[in-house]
Amino acid sequence: MNKFAIDKKLMKQLAAIRNKKKPSEEILNSLYAQAMLEYSIYEYQKNEICKQIDDALEESDEQRFFVLSTHYNELLDRYRPGKTLFEKGYELNIQFVD
Repeated sequence: MNKFAIDKKLMKQLAAIRNKKKPSEEILNSLYAQAMLEYSIYEYQKNEICKQIDDALEESDEQRFFVLSTHYNELLDRYRPGKTLFEKGYELNIQFVD
């Protein structure tokens, strides 16, 4: 997935919100900031686990690899349904996993 693909999706969703109920720019900025924070947390956690998995493979640590693989799958499962962000009666649904 393109690292910045979420920006296009968010912009479409924010435009849809803007067209429906006319939220203030403050609300749109807050939703966008929350989305970027959530996405950053997801990407950071995913990248850290992947690095640790690579280390476990290099060290031939099978037990650590399986534990980390389980954590990785749990992370993906947690983010697979996406997340709904709320701000003053408005909501934004974001997706993380392809």
